[in-house]
Amino acid sequence: MSVILFDIDNTLLDTKVVVNQGFKPALQRRLKLEDHVFEDANQVYWQTLADSTDFNPQEYAQFLARRFSANSAELEKLLLSAEWFEAAVFPDVHQVLTQLKTAHTLGIFSQGLVSYQQAKLQLSGLAGYFSPEHTYITRRKLDPVFLSMLPESTLIDDRLAVIECLESQPRFTLIWLNPVQENTRKKRRQIQTLSELLQ
Repeated sequence: MSVILFDIDNTLLDTKVVVNQGFKPALQRRLKLEDHVFEDANQVYWQTLADSTDFNPQEYAQFLARRFSANSAELEKLLLSAEWFEAAVFPDVHQVLTQLKTAHTLGIFSQGLVSYQQAKLQLSGLAGYFSPEHTYITRRKLDPVFLSMLPESTLIDDRLAVIECLESQPRFTLIWLNPVQENTRKKRRQIQTLSELLQ
């Protein structure tokens, strides 16, 4: 069986839904903060990160707890509510993964805090589709040492920079998830939705 590796954020899950429709408004309500106060605090936190994928829910909860005299454990529990992650799964994901799993080994190729990325899969209800032996998560997934661990596989990612970086490596078949069909001039395999993988 061939191996297909999926990115998580904005490939399987709409991360903006998790943040903007999920935990941010919930935290703001819990902390009883006006919009500008909460947004100012968020800006301070996000500016401490080298990359958005460095987000750490425990550290974020602790930051907000210190700033607004709240209970960090309670805030972290709110951040990791399954409700946000289940709602963020793209509509076609369960159907696509169910069908692909009958003929392929499915795995993950993702960047971020390992424990948080794994939590996303569990909380969203997607973890069961993927082989633990083929779940590859690290802080910087284009690191050459990390890439050397990956098997010959098909990689599906929404980030053009990832696709471009790997185009010189023939052991990968690359599929760019490009919902808005931007930068389509160069010939490369791209799809607008994961459903196209079943065609």
